[in-house]
Amino acid sequence: MDGLETATQLRIQHAREALSQAGVLDGAKNTRITVRVQDRLLELARQRSGLSSDSDLVNAGLALLAAQDNFGLWLVGQKGKLSDDFDIGR
Repeated sequence: MDGLETATQLRIQHAREALSQAGVLDGAKNTRITVRVQDRLLELARQRSGLSSDSDLVNAGLALLAAQDNFGLWLVGQKGKLSDDFDIGR
């Protein structure tokens, strides 16, 4: 997994956690949407996110748009919280 994919997955995780803490993700999934997208757009989004399910992919995209975009600040705030021998999994 390259750095871009890792960063995308971390941003999705951070957005989901923030929305969950705010109670946005509580309750049933009760809205259904149907969209048409370009094949290449969908494939690139799948590759970068690591998600294969259309529902998971759409939910991740919506979470990224809905969550406050403070991932950069959060990431900087993580400095020093991991041991020096932490392996990022490359």
